[in-house]
Amino acid sequence: MDKIGFIKKDIYNLECSVNGKLRNHDVELVTKYFMAEQKKNDAFYFKIEGDGDNRFSRCFWADATSRRAYGFYGDVVVFDTTFNTNRYDLTFAPMLGVNNHGQTIVLACTFLSKETTELIIWMFEEFKKAMPGGEPKTILPHSAYKEYWREFHKAIWDIDNKDELDAKWNIVVTKAGLTDHPWLSSMFDLRESWVPAYARHFFVAGMSSSQRAECSHGFFKQYISKRNSLMDFIVRFERALSHQRQQELVADHVDAFEVAQCILPMPMNKQMATLYTRTSFKSLSKN
Repeated sequence: MDKIGFIKKDIYNLECSVNGKLRNHDVELVTKYFMAEQKKNDAFYFKIEGDGDNRFSRCFWADATSRRAYGFYGDVVVFDTTFNTNRYDLTFAPMLGVNNHGQTIVLACTFLSKETTELIIWMFEEFKKAMPGGEPKTILPHSAYKEYWREFHKAIWDIDNKDELDAKWNIVVTKAGLTDHPWLSSMFDLRESWVPAYARHFFVAGMSSSQRAECSHGFFKQYISKRNSLMDFIVRFERALSHQRQQELVADHVDAFEVAQCILPMPMNKQMATLYTRTSFKSLSKN
C-alpha cells in the first residue's frame, strides 16, 4: 500500500475536481455519448429535449438489446418513478420487464425533470416509437404517491369481490380525508385496468406488486450514488446493465446444456422439461 502514492481521499478529491469541470457540459456529454452509441449501432434509440428556457427537461433511451428483448418479453411492463439517483435530483424512470428465466430486465430508461402528466405521456410516446409492436398489453405503475399507496395496497390487493372492493375503497379514502383527491379519484376510475378484483384475467408475468421494481432498486444502488452527474450515471448504469445481462447469458447457458429433473417420470413432464426454461418448469411443477 505504501507504494501506491495516493490514498482514498485523493481519489475523492480528483473526482470532485473532474465533476466540477464537467458540471456545465453534462447534457452535452450525454448527447455526444448517445450519438456515438447510435453510430455504432443504429438500433440505439434516444431522445433528449429541453424546456422553453433551454434547460434540460427529459431524456429517453433504449439500446438494441433492450429493444430486441421487448419483442420477446414485452407483454408486461413495469415503470417506476421513485428512484432518484443523481445530483440534479432528476427522476429516473426505468421501464422493466421479466424474461423467460424470471429475471428482471431493463427495456428502456428515462430522466424527467418533473413528474407531470405531460412528461409521463411523452415518455410513453417515445417508448411506443422505440419498441417493435408498439405499446405493451399490460402496464403496471409503481406509484410515486407512496404515502397514500401503501394503505390502499393493503386494503385492496387481496379482495376478489368487486362490490367489496368498491366499499373498502370508499371506507379508506373517507377515513384518510382523501375523497376529493384528484389522483386517487383517477386511479379509482381506472380500476378495471389494474385492481386484481377487476383484472384477474390480465397476464402480469408475476409482476403484480412493487417487489420487482424495489429489487431492481437494490441491484442498481450497488453501482450508482446521489453524487453522480448525468454522464457518470450513464457510465455506471451501463456497467450494472452489463452485469445484469451476463446473468441472463449464464441462465441461457445452463438451459442449453442441462435439463430440469422431473419429479414424476411421465412423458409429458419430460417433454415440458426440454421445452421450458428451468425457472419456468420449476414454477409449473409447483403449481
